[in-house]
Amino acid sequence: MDVQKKMLDALNSAQQALARQLHEQERKTAQVMLEFLQQWPERRGDLFPEQEYRGDFIALLHRLENDDLPAFEARFLELLRSQTQNNLNRLLLQIQRATQAIRDGIEPINASLMAAEFEPDTHLQIEVRESQPAEAREFMAKLKEVVDGVLNDESTLASEERFLKLRAVIEMLKITDETPNAFTACAWTPASM
Repeated sequence: MDVQKKMLDALNSAQQALARQLHEQERKTAQVMLEFLQQWPERRGDLFPEQEYRGDFIALLHRLENDDLPAFEARFLELLRSQTQNNLNRLLLQIQRATQAIRDGIEPINASLMAAEFEPDTHLQIEVRESQPAEAREFMAKLKEVVDGVLNDESTLASEERFLKLRAVIEMLKITDETPNAFTACAWTPASM
C-alpha cells in the first residue's frame, strides 16, 4: 500500500503541476490574443481573446505566413517611392506653374487693353496677384512635405511615415457633400485676379 500511495501522490502532484502549467499557458495565450486585437481592432468582429478562438487565431497566423507579406513590403515601398516621385512631383509642379500660366494668359489681354483707351490717356490693365487661401497653403505645405526627400533611400519607418502623410494629402483632396462651398471654390484656384 505504501508504494501505491506514493505513486498516487506523485501522479497527483504531476497532474497538479501540469494543470498549473496549462492554466498559465492559457492565460498567456489569451493575453497574446488580446494584444493582437488591441493592435488590430478591426479584427474584433470575428475574433475574441478566448480559448475557443485559438483555432481561428492559428488559422489567421497561417494565412498571414502563407501570404508572405514581407515579400510584398519591398515592392510596396518601391511603388510608394516611385509613385510619389512621379505623380506628386508632377502635381506639385503643375500647381506651381499655374500662377505663371495665368499671368501668361493675361498678357495678350493686357496688350489688347493697351490698344484701346478707356478714357483719354487711360488704359485698363489686369493685375494678377497671388492669393492663396489658408487651405490651399496648408495643402501645398503638406504636398511638399510628402515630396521632399523622396529620392533618398529611406527606412521602412520613414516610408510608412511618408505613406501616412500622403494619405492626409489625399484626404484633403476629397470633396464631399459636407465640404464647404468656399473651400471647393478656392481650393482649385491657384491665383486670383
